[in-house]
Amino acid sequence: MQDYELASVPLNLLIIPERAKTARVRLVVDFLISEIRKLPGIVIS
Repeated sequence: MQDYELASVPLNLLIIPERAKTARVRLVVDFLISEIRKLPGIVIS
């Protein structure tokens, strides 16, 4: 099944604006972004 491709699906992360500037939240967001980019088949647009 090497020729099979899954349909693209958006991935969203919702953050409360007041908390988006805190170091803990920024650290988690940066970590998730870096780990998600490592997954095969992930395309960042």
